[in-house]
Amino acid sequence: MQEYLMYLRKSRQDNPSETVEEVLARHEKQLQEYSIKTFGYRIEEENIYREVVSGETIDDRPEINRLFERMQNEDIKGILVVEPSRLTRGDLLDCGRVVHLFKYTNTLIVTPQKTYNLDNKFDRKFFEMELSRGNDYLEYTKEILARGRCASAHEGNYIGGVAPYGYDRVRIDKSPTLIINEKEANAIRLIFDMYLNEGIGYHEIANRINALGFIGKRGKPFIGKVINDILHNPVYIGKIKYQHRKEVKVYENGKLKKKRIVNDNCELIDGKHEAIISIEQFQAVQERKGKNVRISPKKELSNVYSGILKCAKCGHSIGRKSDKNPVQDRYFCRNRQCDNISERTDILDKAIIEALKKTLADFETQITEDNFKIVQSHKAIIAQLESDLAKIEQKQEQLYDFLENGIYSKEVFINRNNALDEDRQRTIKAIKEARETAPTIENYKQKSLSLHQAIDMLQDTSMSALTKNTFLKTFIKAIYFEKNTINNKWHNKEEFTIKIELL
Repeated sequence: MQEYLMYLRKSRQDNPSETVEEVLARHEKQLQEYSIKTFGYRIEEENIYREVVSGETIDDRPEINRLFERMQNEDIKGILVVEPSRLTRGDLLDCGRVVHLFKYTNTLIVTPQKTYNLDNKFDRKFFEMELSRGNDYLEYTKEILARGRCASAHEGNYIGGVAPYGYDRVRIDKSPTLIINEKEANAIRLIFDMYLNEGIGYHEIANRINALGFIGKRGKPFIGKVINDILHNPVYIGKIKYQHRKEVKVYENGKLKKKRIVNDNCELIDGKHEAIISIEQFQAVQERKGKNVRISPKKELSNVYSGILKCAKCGHSIGRKSDKNPVQDRYFCRNRQCDNISERTDILDKAIIEALKKTLADFETQITEDNFKIVQSHKAIIAQLESDLAKIEQKQEQLYDFLENGIYSKEVFINRNNALDEDRQRTIKAIKEARETAPTIENYKQKSLSLHQAIDMLQDTSMSALTKNTFLKTFIKAIYFEKNTINNKWHNKEEFTIKIELL
């Protein structure tokens, strides 16, 4: 007995608010009812092919290829689909392939509206017209979406998928944009600083960043190519690159494939997001790349704590005075009227490291495994709520399309919009409450990591004072130093105190 097979696939013509599973289940029910009514039986599970992946061409869809292979090797009576365009939405080449396969395997195309026998020239002509209509709709839809992406990009929105390192992708007022991820942004600032002020190459920078404990977006270590991409990405000065990597179709080995090529003439647009790097820094990097020469600062920084180390008595900056004998180098208050006593740099450097270690120990006592799990769980809840909000807002946007296209009446639109708006308000409230009640332990975790990195950096003699200083400024507001002479009965004693204030 010849068998009938069933093929199911979601298309852009389906309700976008429905999931792939919902669409396929609805179509399967429709076709099973037709099969029982027409043939007197249900289509067995092993004869149902469900396409869950998206693909513009037949080669991109594994289930239809499995179905076609079976048609060529077995005597199949017909294929059940909800409409002809489900078989292909590709170009004329794919359409011709489908027509030839069904014609020369003598396989019927069965829809609830009509059965097509492609051996019949009238059926074949009508079938080809249906496929052409589906392809026209696809091209129209792609054009509309492309226009929407273009308009969104020109508004400064981030239309890419994964956020670049240093940022997180969020939605603000329904628009996709970027916000700074401070932990990752610290690595970005260090990368630019190392390249500009130490004159080292991509691979060495990658090694140093990895040694500091930074990890890439996908959990992989940094490599030279990634450093290169970062240094030449204008997203870090608040720009959006539109159509930087254009999608093109090419033939390889007789198959149509999609490739992304770099467009050097892409449009640069002012983004809504905040810059991590100054324009001056970015331009200096590009100039160095062009000249390929080592760049050194006009004056090498010697004070690791420049702009950070403060006098606890008067609030003025603590400077560094060099001596012919490096052992005699000293830190001193720049306020000549202040009575704060200077201190040898080697002694104070060690004391600051010990103070950082104590601060680190204080943080780590506040971080337990259970608390960290709570934080992670809380973050997951917020992320899920934000995802739910995005879906609700997307559904609300689609309601207007349904109203304009006559799919929904005004009454249905109002009822569904009101229901979605209630869901939206509840979700917004839940997100607000979740953020307000979020555990603060995550802050300790991040600062703990920065402290670990700072201690390692300060003890690393291969790193410049400028690199260390740049990193310290990312999480330390000030280090207060005070030294006093204590007079007692037998002798005078000098002692100092150090207080660290974090951002």
